[in-house]
Parts: sequence; C-alpha cells; structure tokens
Amino acid sequence: MVKSLVVAGFLFALPFAGPGVAVGTSGQSAGTSTCPLWNEPLIYEHRVDEPDNPLYHHPPMTFGEKRVVPAMQIKLLDAETGRKIDSDDVRVIANWRWFQPPGPKHPRGTWTETGDTLGCRMNSAGEIKTAAHEVRPRGWYDGKYMRRPEFTGIAIVEVNGDGHVRVALKPEALDRFGESELVIRVTDGSRAAVSWEPKDTRF
Repeated sequence: MVKSLVVAGFLFALPFAGPGVAVGTSGQSAGTSTCPLWNEPLIYEHRVDEPDNPLYHHPPMTFGEKRVVPAMQIKLLDAETGRKIDSDDVRVIANWRWFQPPGPKHPRGTWTETGDTLGCRMNSAGEIKTAAHEVRPRGWYDGKYMRRPEFTGIAIVEVNGDGHVRVALKPEALDRFGESELVIRVTDGSRAAVSWEPKDTRF
C-alpha cells in the first residue's frame, strides 16, 4: 500500500509529468552533488501525433517569478536500524504549475502541474546532496483567463520494494537547508517521520 506523508510545512501534491517530459537541463557544478543535472520539462515541443495542434508550435508565452532552490542535503534512514534504507535511488522534483487554456472540460482554463526533476543516488550513509537550481515557471497560454505560472515547492520521492515514500516541502521551508539537513526516517517502506537536524559535516 502506498502512503503519502503530510506534516507541518509540507505539501501533498506530486507534479503531473505531462507530455514531453524532461529533455532540457540546467547546469550545476561537478563534485558538489550526488545527483546529475536537473531535467526541465519541454512540455509543448513539436508532437508528430498532434501536428495540427497550435499549442505544440510555439515557445512559452507567460512567465512566473523565478525561484532559486538552494543546495539541499537530505538523508533517508531505516527508522528501526538508523542505517541507510535498502534503496539507492531518490527523485527530487521542483514543482511548478501553469494555466492551460479553456477547453470542453474547463471552459475557464485550469492549472497543470509539472516540475524540474533530479534523479539521485544515495551514498553509503543514506545521503544525497543537490546543487542549487533556478526554477523558471512558464506557460503556453496568454488569453482572457490566464494566471501567472508559479513555483509550488519541492517533492522528494523514494521508491522501494514495499511502496514509496513521498515528502513535499512548501517554498517557505526551503530556507532551512542553509543550516540544516532534512532527515527522513522510513518504516515499512511507505511510512516516514521527518526532522530537520544539523548538517553532517562529514558529508
């Protein structure tokens, strides 16, 4: 059974990947991260399966406020043993959303969730470290009902044989990464407790 974690200062939404996911990248300095480059979704690139859809033939039309996600240090531990969980891969998502144009189901338009993604591998201590990243919310509709695209927070997802653990941070919680690391203690593969703790300077 898959369970989701919601605690104070946290969100509950995962991004909708949408078409054309994750082919753009943004730079980060080598040697400072256990993760490769951030992948940015190019949602509306040319689609051969919808050649007559005008939405797939132009660059973004609207832009929201840019947000720099700070470098993050995150640790995932087995709650019973205090050791690294039995998994190596973690996904980090910088969530943002844009407003789709009106359609039959949504005559006044609707929000669509997406996000910049980062695939990470934990070290032997169960830690990952991400480089800082600038999120650039953008949208492909600039009509009567348009709303500005916006950054909505960070999600951390770990998938294992028993399910998955998901933790989502609101934008205002990200400043805590300056002095702290986020520690996620996992029970039964799908339940978690979260705490902010002083950074492990050995990492």
